Amino acid sequence: ERIPFHAQPNRAWEFVLINANHNAHPFHMHVNRFQIKEMGSELSADKYPVLRGLLDFEEDAWRDTVMVPPNGRARIWAQFKNYTGKTVIHCHFLAHEDTGMMATLFIGTKDRVFRWKEHVQWIAGMAVGMLVAATSVAVLFFVRASRSKEAPSYSPVSMNELKSKTLD
Repeated sequence: ERIPFHAQPNRAWEFVLINANHNAHPFHMHVNRFQIKEMGSELSADKYPVLRGLLDFEEDAWRDTVMVPPNGRARIWAQFKNYTGKTVIHCHFLAHEDTGMMATLFIGTKDRVFRWKEHVQWIAGMAVGMLVAATSVAVLFFVRASRSKEAPSYSPVSMNELKSKTLD
């Protein structure tokens, strides 16, 4: 599962929401609240008077939804509560939610999950390294073994002869 956003409880983030379309988009954040710090549009409020209502906001008000103006942006500060787990942020138009204008936000410490496919080169490198090391150890073992097959400095016959000489 892909979780693109991670946050820590009792922390704050700044989001800049950009709307490149010619219609407004209601951005909604579950579980947490935010304040609008700035809002604007590339369109003229004189030409499109309806924008005046969208661009007029109370900066210190806490909310969970903001209407991002057409061809515009909204800068918000989100405060993450003392809550851990998954939640979502999304466009509040149902058709947009269903077509992907939604993201998962995980609040809390990131889990470390090992996905071997992401580390194939590292695993292959380790395997090659272990193979080279094992081959080197085997070569050294056989080289030492072949050297030890040379005549030893003693033999059972010579030891018996020495014993018999000392006992006489």
